[in-house]
Amino acid sequence: WSQLTVTALLMFHMFTIIPNGIDTMSYLYAVMLLLTVFSYTSTLDQRSNGLVAESLKMILGFSILYFQDFGWFGLSDVYVYGLMFYFITSIFLTSYFQKENKIRTPNLKPA
Repeated sequence: WSQLTVTALLMFHMFTIIPNGIDTMSYLYAVMLLLTVFSYTSTLDQRSNGLVAESLKMILGFSILYFQDFGWFGLSDVYVYGLMFYFITSIFLTSYFQKENKIRTPNLKPA
């Protein structure tokens, strides 16, 4: 639920800043949101590409922060630290859930 909540909040923020922003940065924001949705749905489906998408999301997120002088489309201070915490926590939790599912899932082979 936390991934869904953060994605919804970021999406609402993106919709409010689109008229004022640069087109390229708005596209990067949208790509980051698409990677977020792909990552958590892949993780829920127990697919291994969820961690790859999560890594790309984190790299893109930190790149956007860097290009905007560590601001996030008009947000600064506590919100930026919250996003950094979210990116790092998200990749660790995705990795943890994938390892847990591999341990719990028996190796089934056809007869």
